[in-house]
Amino acid sequence: MLKRERFWCLTIEFWQGDLEAGAKPTRPHLFFFRHPPTREDFQDICRQLPWTSVWNDSLIPIIAKHPWPMIDFMHKSAGVELFDQSKFVGRVNVYREDRWENQYVNVPSIFEEINEVTRRCKDKDGARRYVEGRRYEIMEKVAAEAVEIAEEIRRVLVESGFIKGRKRKAVTPSPTRIAD
Repeated sequence: MLKRERFWCLTIEFWQGDLEAGAKPTRPHLFFFRHPPTREDFQDICRQLPWTSVWNDSLIPIIAKHPWPMIDFMHKSAGVELFDQSKFVGRVNVYREDRWENQYVNVPSIFEEINEVTRRCKDKDGARRYVEGRRYEIMEKVAAEAVEIAEEIRRVLVESGFIKGRKRKAVTPSPTRIAD
């Protein structure tokens, strides 16, 4: 079963020091969110990550002077170019993306368990046919009640008479002594 996962990516390209040296950085910085990122979200990240602390004096004041890129429902991305004293120093982009992911489905193999449980039966073939005929009922109960497959197969075989059930010893309470 497929599940749609929506996320937002904040891309920061900032090369103020690199422009002075004559080169642009090759990799932008990516930050992923489960909601549309705001300026406050970006500032929270900058306070939490140690490597972004260098931006406190350089990038954050520049971003404060520019509008924040906002995405509405009609668009998938928005961007703002950053200028410092009429000099182009970077770009902030936000884009929305949907990913389709497979949901995790736990489907255990019932046939291995059937062979394991029925190997102790006298009528192995009859027990296997009986359990295979009721495999959907067994799997429904396993899924609904979170019991082990082998336990449910044993219960079905005990009810049908293919194997004997385990008798449990009755626990008798020990007599307590009353202090004199």
